[in-house]
Amino acid sequence: MSRVTLAVAGKVLYFQEQPEPTASGEVGGPYVLRAMDLSSREILWSYSRASRENWAFGELTPIDGGLWVTHFATLLKLK
Repeated sequence: MSRVTLAVAGKVLYFQEQPEPTASGEVGGPYVLRAMDLSSREILWSYSRASRENWAFGELTPIDGGLWVTHFATLLKLK
């Protein structure tokens, strides 16, 4: 079963899905960060990194008007 990290800011649910490991213990797919409108349940956007290292985005912290995401020791503000 995959693991999901959640955060809510205003009327937007932000969530990161961690893929299930393969039988060999490797990550089975990309980490995906998504934003969903809680009123309409519509996905507003999704983002995944194309890289050889499939690392998680880090902690999700909702703020007024966006979301702080720790990512490679960097804070990103996504709207």
